[in-house]
Amino acid sequence: MEMAAKEKEKCRDWYLRKLIQFYVGKKVSQCETGHLRQSSLDTIKHALFSIDEPLQAKLALNIRPSEFNGLPENTLKHLHSAYLLLKALRNVGVSLIPKLKRKGEKPLFIPAFENVERMIEVAPVRKKKRP
Repeated sequence: MEMAAKEKEKCRDWYLRKLIQFYVGKKVSQCETGHLRQSSLDTIKHALFSIDEPLQAKLALNIRPSEFNGLPENTLKHLHSAYLLLKALRNVGVSLIPKLKRKGEKPLFIPAFENVERMIEVAPVRKKKRP
């Protein structure tokens, strides 16, 4: 899908580094207002700032999707969110981050009542350690 010239003009100076810093800045403000935990912010910062410098120095909208290959899934997830934020703020119609494959849900396993009773009978009894 091609971007309109107007959209490209709005984002022509958005290097990936600037996009990452902008996104992390938004997350810092969410952390300060209590809408995001500090541990989540640390995970986001670690994932995004671990992207190598040559990729961060490229214009965000000129990066080929294949250049994101090899990045960890967690990093791709946060990058995708950063592009969505840019899209919302700048009316950009394109995200270059490859879509993540959804993991299939595991079927719910409910053992039969007789099996539950048997599991309880054979389970070892744990005793509390007293201080």
